[in-house]
Amino acid sequence: MSRAPNRESSTDSPANGGHPVLQGRFMVDLNTPAAVCDNAVTHAFPAWRTAGGEGGPLVALLCTPDLPQRLKATVRLKGRAMASTLTLVDSGIARYTPEIGRRFTLFLERPAGARVAPANADRWQAMSENDVVEHVVGPLLDALSAFHREGLVHGGVRPDNLYFSAGRPSAVVLGEGLSTPTGAMQPVAVETIQRGQAISAARGEGSKAVDFYALGATLALLLRGSDPMAGQPPEQIVAAKIRDGSYRVLCHGLRATPSMMQLMRGLLEDEPELRWGRAHVEKWLAGTSVPTPNAGRAKLPPLKFADGQHDTPAALAHAFANHWRDAAKLIRSDALGDWLKHRPEHRGAALDIQALLERDAQSRFADEELTARVIFRLDSSGPLRYRGLALMWDGTGPGLAAVMAEGKREKLDAFAALFGSGLHLDYYDHALRGSTTPPRDRGTLRAQEKNAAQQLPGFGLERALYDLNPDLPCRSSLVGDRWVAAVEDLLPALDALAIRQLPAGDPMDDHIAAFIANRLNLTTGNELTGLAAPSTRMHVKRLAMVAMLALVHHRRGQPTVPNLAGWLAARLTPVVDQIKNRDRRKQMQDRITQVALTGDLSRLLKVAADPGLRKRDEAEFEAAKRRYGAAKQRIHYITYDRGYRERMINTVGTRIATGLAVAILVLTTAAVVFTDGI
Repeated sequence: MSRAPNRESSTDSPANGGHPVLQGRFMVDLNTPAAVCDNAVTHAFPAWRTAGGEGGPLVALLCTPDLPQRLKATVRLKGRAMASTLTLVDSGIARYTPEIGRRFTLFLERPAGARVAPANADRWQAMSENDVVEHVVGPLLDALSAFHREGLVHGGVRPDNLYFSAGRPSAVVLGEGLSTPTGAMQPVAVETIQRGQAISAARGEGSKAVDFYALGATLALLLRGSDPMAGQPPEQIVAAKIRDGSYRVLCHGLRATPSMMQLMRGLLEDEPELRWGRAHVEKWLAGTSVPTPNAGRAKLPPLKFADGQHDTPAALAHAFANHWRDAAKLIRSDALGDWLKHRPEHRGAALDIQALLERDAQSRFADEELTARVIFRLDSSGPLRYRGLALMWDGTGPGLAAVMAEGKREKLDAFAALFGSGLHLDYYDHALRGSTTPPRDRGTLRAQEKNAAQQLPGFGLERALYDLNPDLPCRSSLVGDRWVAAVEDLLPALDALAIRQLPAGDPMDDHIAAFIANRLNLTTGNELTGLAAPSTRMHVKRLAMVAMLALVHHRRGQPTVPNLAGWLAARLTPVVDQIKNRDRRKQMQDRITQVALTGDLSRLLKVAADPGLRKRDEAEFEAAKRRYGAAKQRIHYITYDRGYRERMINTVGTRIATGLAVAILVLTTAAVVFTDGI
């Protein structure tokens, strides 16, 4: 069997102590991790431009295929020098060793200095207030301003993502925030109360105010030289911020001048509308008087739930989320509505919850669904919290990707129930109610309710994964290391698997079916129904598999894939076995084998599904069955039916007697004629 053409450049192979990638423009040293830029999910290695390339040393960040990257931001920032930020030199899908496979890679300037704080450390060398003012506040303000002018949130301001531009101390440079969803690498300490409650990958894009909050938290941690909340569960950190306010939690006991404390108080304000932004920090740096925000918190009488007393709707919502199995009883009582009505600003939420309970009285919600709907009415700026999930309104897709990579069944079931109930749409509409943010992705979110109801390959959670993360590569275990992000890359990736020997299983699973359905925008089950055929109808399933892959081949007009075609041909035995005529069956098998060598999947499908041949074969088989049935019936009558046997004997006897009589007559006549002649 001939081999499929190799779509990758032949220069992408190890040589000269480095690994050339992206058509040989860069070299990557895979033997020496660049720990200075490593994080929990993105692996960094030293890199440099090949001969003729200008510029200093680089670092290559090999991204995980399990989470989406910020590709739109990457395109916008590529090759642009941003103030006080590591420059993104280039990016692209690069092929590495067989163990690593293909990875989307970011090529950044290599930091000239060390990290300001070691990665994953609880303690580090504290910075003086003078150093913070001189080397941190100004550069980070410049970096954030540059991002915000581009309409982008950085989402990665934290102590271990800062680098000295030279020796210690010197002006800091902000690291990258593109290799994972916005804020996914941020510890809860530097995230706002709302975002800190969400799954780290599901925090959404956020706003400028999110970056300034992270700036304030980072300043407090740098001055301390430690994270006072290190080792605490995330829900405990959030509960403390809700109870005492972020400023008190992060700055309690910190020794700093009143001016510095004012800066952090302004940046750590929990009300986004009152939080300091760029203009406030610029005035502060210039020594101009800036009013300190003093939102205050209007408290309600303490309401007991679970193990605590709660005096704000946000505090109670957080407690409901952590004890969601126990919350419904309180919600269905009058106590919650009466509690909220103590303050005028909460009466709108009380009325919303009352209307929800009227619906519940007519058609009872499941306890966990009712609790989730009440939570985002109590805390409309927080995430959707449901059965252990926590998702900001624009973080559903990355959150699903993180949960699927984790693979915990209870969370996957929670996502399926979430989409099936339509709860995510109610939250989406509630979160954006009264917002000037234009609604986006609602149609895609709505489609997941339909997908969840279809128990077919190509739908369900796998389809939701690709619908909500349109740039995520296919997560099938068959092609997981090949970074198949475009459907055009799927068939060559499968073809490459069969170069040396044919794999044992099918070149199709739920992820591949959903990936194709998403990329080709298949919205009905007609193209996918056959893939769900039971084992008793394996021929239907195998033919549907060929049809699905042939559809990709046809629509994209791709090069031939003889190895994949051979793989499919080997899996078509159940289809061939449906042919009843032995000679015709062998003829079909020979034709399938011959067409597979061409690598044309459309022709392979035409031969395997040939309706004319099958119709003729079925018609001949039915005729043969009728002849066989008639013969079998006669044998049965002869053997077991006495009357039929006697009738047959009489009939046969009569025919024999008649035959003998005719013979005798002929002989007699012949004798007479012969005698007369003599």
